Amino acid sequence: MKLLAIPEIFIQSSQMQESLILPDVDSNTRWAEFIAHLSQFSDLPIPDTKFQLEELLDYQSKPGNKAAIMTGIARCSIGQGRLFEGAQMLGQAYSNLSQHDNDIRAFILLEMVSFLAIIGSYDNALMLLQMASSLTNSKYLLKIAKYYGLINVGRKGDQFVIDELKLSAEYFKEINQQSTLAYHYKNIGNFYRLLNDFENTQYFYNAALEITKEKMYKHIRAAIYHDIGILRFRENKFDEAIDFLHKTKEIAESYYTKSSAIGNIGFLYYQKEKFTESINYFQEALEIQTNNGVFNLVPGSCLYLGSCHEKLGQLNRANFYYEKGSQLALELTRRKFPLKGELQTVINKYISFLQD
Repeated sequence: MKLLAIPEIFIQSSQMQESLILPDVDSNTRWAEFIAHLSQFSDLPIPDTKFQLEELLDYQSKPGNKAAIMTGIARCSIGQGRLFEGAQMLGQAYSNLSQHDNDIRAFILLEMVSFLAIIGSYDNALMLLQMASSLTNSKYLLKIAKYYGLINVGRKGDQFVIDELKLSAEYFKEINQQSTLAYHYKNIGNFYRLLNDFENTQYFYNAALEITKEKMYKHIRAAIYHDIGILRFRENKFDEAIDFLHKTKEIAESYYTKSSAIGNIGFLYYQKEKFTESINYFQEALEIQTNNGVFNLVPGSCLYLGSCHEKLGQLNRANFYYEKGSQLALELTRRKFPLKGELQTVINKYISFLQD
């Protein structure tokens, strides 16, 4: 059977180790569900889950099983903010499947969907979602597919998915999938926030926090604290917003979440026109991003660093950051990241800065 086409972002020129190239053997649905469940980080923090999966990989010979484990490892890498590493491993796992591995293929496609949602490539995500749903009869994987579909539709601007998300949450509550349930409540809260319904936003954030009291859910709690910080900003509660973003910074395991929180502290000071304070936070965020491969957030940090220096009259520094941000934004688009948001803004800003 011919492999279904996948977006180019998952096809990188560099190769994985030869030891990870897989022969052609069958796999099974239960294994896909097991790894899918494990890689939701329901029992261990992200680094421990990744280590556990890497240990499993060493003892597997079946290609479908190895591909599923590689997909779980990729999810951990993406969860840590190492997007290129995760995307490459997803592409490698997918390319080495046999023609009979439909449940594993569906699982890999679902993780590609999750990745594409992170970088804002919603149309590609929804295309892969349809492919994944047509490949499997696994109730669990189909419920995950439904959940990812609702999130993608909601992020495209349709907040009327809230009721469907509440129904989806009931399934994961029934099977005691606490981590995915917490993410449901977090996302429902986010969609209420977009509707300016701050009372319901806080209600669902609280429901998510109640689940994440235990240490093993610290990575989810960090992401919720981040969202509460944004909520407090929307409520014009500057000091509380800063406090919650600092809480995120302190406990986040994910470089993506940590640097996002630090960058948003810088953004809040930027809004207050406290540009020196803003520079300090954006430089801290930029260091984490560049040292840990969170490259898709670098153009945004460079954009605000450039703007802060420009407003302080430090034009050489402003030019440096606008240029670096623009260069990386163009490189990301070459690697099939969508040209929108801060990637597009920093390019336009650099052009206008040079013209001025």
